Amino acid sequence: MKKKIIIIFSLLIVCVFLWAKYVRSDLTLGRRVEAAGKLTITYLGVPLSGPIFEVKNMMPGDCETRTINVENGSKNSQFIGVKSEHEGGDFIFPLKLKLMISEGSSNLYGPTHLNIFFNKSHFVATPLSIVKAGKSTNYLFKICFDKNAGNLYQKRKTKFDLSFSAISIPQKPPHGCGWNWDKEDCDN
Repeated sequence: MKKKIIIIFSLLIVCVFLWAKYVRSDLTLGRRVEAAGKLTITYLGVPLSGPIFEVKNMMPGDCETRTINVENGSKNSQFIGVKSEHEGGDFIFPLKLKLMISEGSSNLYGPTHLNIFFNKSHFVATPLSIVKAGKSTNYLFKICFDKNAGNLYQKRKTKFDLSFSAISIPQKPPHGCGWNWDKEDCDN
């Protein structure tokens, strides 16, 4: 019986190692906004070299925004996903920050607490939208400090990076597109 437990435990360790090596390998791309695949990511027209968000000394009700441009340099349309990386700062501050991601007038994610986005990012990318081959789009990331937050959260800080990648979504295509969403008649 003891031998079976050791074998099962050893197999479990091997599975976790393989999962970390092959499934999660796209999560550790660097300490700044990164892209996997043939995506070019810029903020204010230049590639980034530091954390995209470093939020500190916010007053209740304050918001900070970042517009990130994603250009698809591949020959195919790509469904873009985003994850947070290298979160740092005060542990409790993200509980009072809300994140919303939009593209043009379309709300793609949130508003939801930043800590939920952090936690989800350890497992899966948040799907954003399809970017056609050779095209680009702008995503607006907006973080707002809860206007009802008390003094406990004053002078707190948080920082994080973003990682963009082309992702597979095993579900029906976006509204207005057939299963061949790469075609020109797609609304997106």
